[in-house]
Amino acid sequence: MMKIQGIYQHEIWYQIFMENFLLTVPGMLLGIYPGMVLTDVIIRSCESETERYYGIVPLQTIAFSCAVTLVFSLLIQFLITRKIRKMSAVKILQSPE
Repeated sequence: MMKIQGIYQHEIWYQIFMENFLLTVPGMLLGIYPGMVLTDVIIRSCESETERYYGIVPLQTIAFSCAVTLVFSLLIQFLITRKIRKMSAVKILQSPE
């Protein structure tokens, strides 16, 4: 629909990038603490009377998981942008009747 309205490809890319960025970054930041708490709960549930585990998550692990999340977000952005470029304006305007 955006191609029909005369929006350029770089504007489409920018809109998709900003939407992904505005959803990914706050989601990562808000998910770090609950993820650490959930990890601690899971580790504590695996403990026995003779074995103790520590549910401390290293900073490198958090950074790695954030990097992987950003890579997948950029991959999704690339795939969506490619899909939008392949859309035909004629097919979009045709009614489903």
